[in-house]
Amino acid sequence: MDTKQLKYFIAVCQSRSITNAAESIFISQQALSASIAKLEKELQTTLFVRSAKGVEPTKDGLYLLSEAKKILAIEEEITSYLSPFHTMPINLKVGCSYGAVHELSEKLLNSSELTARLLRPKFIEYTDVKCEKAVENNEVDLGLAIGPIDLNKFHAEFLLSRKYCFIIHQSHPLASQDKLELMQLKDENLIMLNEQFKANILFSSLCEQRGFTPEYIFEAGEIAPIQNLVLKQYGIGLSTDFIAAKYKQPEFRILQLEDAEYSWNVYLIWKRDRVLSKKEKDFIDYLLS
Repeated sequence: MDTKQLKYFIAVCQSRSITNAAESIFISQQALSASIAKLEKELQTTLFVRSAKGVEPTKDGLYLLSEAKKILAIEEEITSYLSPFHTMPINLKVGCSYGAVHELSEKLLNSSELTARLLRPKFIEYTDVKCEKAVENNEVDLGLAIGPIDLNKFHAEFLLSRKYCFIIHQSHPLASQDKLELMQLKDENLIMLNEQFKANILFSSLCEQRGFTPEYIFEAGEIAPIQNLVLKQYGIGLSTDFIAAKYKQPEFRILQLEDAEYSWNVYLIWKRDRVLSKKEKDFIDYLLS
């Protein structure tokens, strides 16, 4: 059963005649009769009582008529809601650091709001450093980048903040603590994101300010392998609060730094010398609203 069959069925109900219905929907009488017969076979019931005067829907036919109208109304609503967005050409490219789309999905993936503003953005994910490079090299129009941001190169509008955190196996001595201080990580084996991520750059800078160099035994390209290595007790691993909460394991203890500002901050950025188009301005206004 498909929506075309339902439309044919409704046409027969309204016309009370196979012949008249066929004419109204511009198909042959034989094709319409075959469609109704196929529908009756699929549903294993009789939908019409036939007579010399035409056709009348049976009890099951009346039930199907009611439900078919609901189904077609839903189809029309879905088509009306989605079609303008999906047929509109892409008119904006936005570079995104990993995780930014997830945390801003209510805005970024709201097709009805974007359509109303005649916006059809394409989102392209990058590491933090490559996201800024993509904006700087005009590979994308705008960026959803992780701070800190070089304000000599970019305009930046703050969007949201989350916290970096550390995943500690329950067998580790630090797992018994309620608080974690930076100096406690001085001699620990750390499992960190690589230098393409601001987490690495920012944490290395914090450690340097305290007079030590962190011991990274593994630098990953994403957070998933970090969690696996912590589970195998190879060291203390980096994560963000929203990812750690989503994939929390009973063997893990999740702690944030208490004595240092170590945050995952998302900014909307564009080049300092860029003359913004109307679409870009509209998208910026939308995100900041």
